[in-house]
Amino acid sequence: MKLPNPKIIHLVAQFSALYDGQPWYGDSLCLTLETITPAKAY
Repeated sequence: MKLPNPKIIHLVAQFSALYDGQPWYGDSLCLTLETITPAKAY
């Protein structure tokens, strides 16, 4: 069985943090989208 590429594992972890975790730069995408009201979106 071939082991997963460590670079791919790192990228998946980064995308996971960006989407619904604690990314290094601040709020995740999901947290940011929760603060957008329908009025702001319009």
